[in-house]
Amino acid sequence: MSEVRLLILTMALLVAITLSQQFSFSKPADAKKTGKSCLFCHTKYGSKELTKAGKYYKEKGTLDGFEEKSEKAELFSNPELTTRPSRIKKAGS
Repeated sequence: MSEVRLLILTMALLVAITLSQQFSFSKPADAKKTGKSCLFCHTKYGSKELTKAGKYYKEKGTLDGFEEKSEKAELFSNPELTTRPSRIKKAGS
């Protein structure tokens, strides 16, 4: 009887491992498919936390159309931050 239980437990463990690999969030094949490092989409190795690129890839299934912008470029694309204030008149001018 204990051999049967051990066999059932082993089979259940193998099924669980197989299913967990099939439903994982990302795979090394994704990095190979996109030609990008894992850190392009993830904040750190082994993390499920995604960058903007990772969120885009999760939603679309591709990086086609994703525009990589640096934080500096995003700051300069904001018109409120790039417009110059009007000249201030000095007192007595």
